[in-house]
Amino acid sequence: MQHYFLINPAAGKGNLYRHLDGEIRTYCDQKEIDYEIYYTKGVGDAEDYIRRACEKNGGELRFFACGGDGTLNEAANGVAGFNHASVGVIPTGTGNDFVRNFTHARVAVALCAKERCSCVKNKLP
Repeated sequence: MQHYFLINPAAGKGNLYRHLDGEIRTYCDQKEIDYEIYYTKGVGDAEDYIRRACEKNGGELRFFACGGDGTLNEAANGVAGFNHASVGVIPTGTGNDFVRNFTHARVAVALCAKERCSCVKNKLP
């Protein structure tokens, strides 16, 4: 399975992504997880990137939206129609309304079925 971490550097106060990048790399390298980190460049970029990746790769793909609700929305829209792709979330936005309303925010790291990215667990306010 290929894991993609889409980091929105503008999410939240713009500081957490620096720390997050290193933790993702360390965790995935230690666990020998196949991954890529992509920094979004603006509105719509995450959705476009995901669609291109899904069209290019036929294997099982997991996309982690590392940002706020907007980044998560783009990730969900990006995988729509691709049965081999799923979405997880590492909330780094200011509000993180989706995570607050649909998960237990203190332990929300990734909404995924198999791998647990405990590298950012309990980093939420």
